[in-house]
Amino acid sequence: MDKFDDDLVALFKRRAYDIAVSTDCKVTLNGKRIPIKNMKDYMLMYIETTEKEIVYKKVNDRWEIGLA
Repeated sequence: MDKFDDDLVALFKRRAYDIAVSTDCKVTLNGKRIPIKNMKDYMLMYIETTEKEIVYKKVNDRWEIGLA
């Protein structure tokens, strides 16, 4: 394997975002910090409409619940 194919690169990128939302660590990808601080930010990343209607609740330090 001389280089990573596009699917594998996309998987790595997705996992970096998953890590950013699930830990208190600052995660960088290709030298840029991933701006995800909580589950609400993560949810908004996947909504592609201009109307961002979501229901979000941080229950405690371990649980965040959201519907979009």
